[in-house]
Amino acid sequence: MRVPLDPKFGMPKFTIIHKAPNEVRFHISRPAYGGMEGWVKGTGYLALANGVKVTVKKVDRSGAVLRFQRKTMDPDNDQVSASDGGGIISTG
Repeated sequence: MRVPLDPKFGMPKFTIIHKAPNEVRFHISRPAYGGMEGWVKGTGYLALANGVKVTVKKVDRSGAVLRFQRKTMDPDNDQVSASDGGGIISTG
C-alpha cells in the first residue's frame, strides 16, 4: 500500500506491506537522506530523520493499525523500536 505524504516531508514514495502474522515492512524513497527499508514486528514505531513517526498500534493476521504523526526533525537519526524485533536498512 502506497501512503501519500505531504511533499514537505521529502518522501515521494512511502510504501507499507503487511506480512502476517505480525510484521509491517516499510519501503521509503527520500532523496535528501537516501532510500531505506525498515520493519516492525509486533507493536512499536519507526521514527524517520525527516520528521515522520509511524506507530504500529496493533498487528495480527488480518492487518495492522498504524498511526502517523509529525516528530521533530533529527537529520542524524532514524530509529526503530518493536516488541518482537525491528530494523532499518539504508538502500542508498
